Amino acid sequence: LFDSLYEDPLMASDPERGSIELMQRVFPKLSTSTTRRLLGEANAAERESLRLGKIPARIMTTARHLQHEARLSSAYLGLYREKLVTPDTETLVLNTLENVPGWANDLRLEVRNDGFGGELRASFGEQGATHRKVLARISDGQYLALDEEGNQLHGADDLYRSLQHALPDAHRRSMGLPHSGQGAELKLKIEQYALPRARLRALLKMRGKTKPFYQAPERLPDGGVGYPLSGRGAPAAFT
Repeated sequence: LFDSLYEDPLMASDPERGSIELMQRVFPKLSTSTTRRLLGEANAAERESLRLGKIPARIMTTARHLQHEARLSSAYLGLYREKLVTPDTETLVLNTLENVPGWANDLRLEVRNDGFGGELRASFGEQGATHRKVLARISDGQYLALDEEGNQLHGADDLYRSLQHALPDAHRRSMGLPHSGQGAELKLKIEQYALPRARLRALLKMRGKTKPFYQAPERLPDGGVGYPLSGRGAPAAFT
């Protein structure tokens, strides 16, 4: 989860620099340490393919799965680190409201860039809901709560405090947070009732954790082609 935050930079003299940079061009959310571990599982033929600038199908499939998981982890990390909030985190926060006891499903919430009519970043609720509120992201970690006509409800504040100000009185009361200044308490509820990864994966329209229908055979250490039993090159036994 924290690989991308604390890892050392890639050195020019690193013998795997070319392969790592190739992988990260295609899968930018993969950290260097995760990419290095993935490349450590490559066999000789796959390493040669990478050297020539082509990512083998097996590594491509694994990297795609790892990038999806890294994206999900980043979304959850944003719950706890304000500076790491992404649109995925905003999607997680808004849609977690349906898990909070007392929530009433008659509100449309949106997060948009810059202002009321800005680019949509995240949303929750039906388009035809009784109420609509917008959080305008005006800078990193700062939002404005706006009503359905674009009127400002409160000054610039963090995601949770702005969301608390955007919620109608009835919604705040039903969740046990009647005061508009209870943004910190709302944050604790969001953390407590955060959506499971499977639900967030569906909201982000990411493919489920399934194995590919067809997995290409690999070149084995003895020169044959087949499927290793352990992932480390032990040939499979056929009967």
